[in-house]
Amino acid sequence: MTTTHSPLFLAADSDPDTLGLYASIAAMARIDRVMSCRCGLEAFHRIRQYLPDVVFMDLKLPRLDGLSLLRRLDSLRIVPSVQIVVITGIPLTETMRAEVESLTSALFTPPAPMLPLLSILEQARRRALSRTIRVEDDSLPFDPSDVPEPGTLRRQPLFPLFSEGGEALLG
Repeated sequence: MTTTHSPLFLAADSDPDTLGLYASIAAMARIDRVMSCRCGLEAFHRIRQYLPDVVFMDLKLPRLDGLSLLRRLDSLRIVPSVQIVVITGIPLTETMRAEVESLTSALFTPPAPMLPLLSILEQARRRALSRTIRVEDDSLPFDPSDVPEPGTLRRQPLFPLFSEGGEALLG
């Protein structure tokens, strides 16, 4: 039995409209596992925990600015394993630009060109589809005939906000 992995995309920007735009771009690239963050600290924790395949982020983020976020990820050796794309309107000095470029896959100023962004996401999708896990049928912890057909289950949010009893899960 072979299973494939769908790529995980994370967008980090303080502007909700920009986050929506990034989610739409991911949808155009047929990526359906999407997370978003509105501050750098949340982005740092989610990147560490989930190791997304691709991150689109701004440098101007509350609670932890984008450059500090990149430096923290680099100190943990996370930068090489995650494809990070910075899209920012912040004017950068030559030194800052060189540092950002050394820690990311791409750097754009708004409006970012659509084709390169789609290309980056498509490459991530292809890499994810090429990763497979082979499992011997007799080692499965469940009966494969019990697995529902695709499309028969209700889609669950990636991060549920409330428990089944209605209690808030996030403080």
